[in-house]
Amino acid sequence: MSSPNARADQLAPAVGAGTTRAHDVVTGAFGYTGRYIAQQLLAQGRKVTTLTGRPDRQSPFGDQVRALPFNFDDPGTLAKSLEGVDTLYNTYWIRFARRGTSHDIAVRNSRTLLKAPKTQECGALCTSASAAQPQPLRFPTFAAKRR
Repeated sequence: MSSPNARADQLAPAVGAGTTRAHDVVTGAFGYTGRYIAQQLLAQGRKVTTLTGRPDRQSPFGDQVRALPFNFDDPGTLAKSLEGVDTLYNTYWIRFARRGTSHDIAVRNSRTLLKAPKTQECGALCTSASAAQPQPLRFPTFAAKRR
């Protein structure tokens, strides 16, 4: 998704008559960008699951959004959480190194996450990342995103 201003009907393909309810996964659906995406998908009647580092966090959507842990250390379990998913909306990133997470770890986690849909025949992948910054790359977050 290019911006939080995208129209709701641009987020996901329509579900045809006689099909089951579409299921999408949004990473970080309780955060800023992920929350917006999840809200738009729910408004379309789609089923939404979030992958998050804090699955026990209170959901702004009540019980409408199922929360699962990322499971970066267990790629098989991570891939299973994408089973039957039409679209993975990836907003995963860290702004600052903290709580034992560095930008190098975020790059590794992102690679693990982006490989997972391939093992489950996930319908589509939409990833959000802003790596634009004037030269030179002074901030670790921008340098890491470009990797």
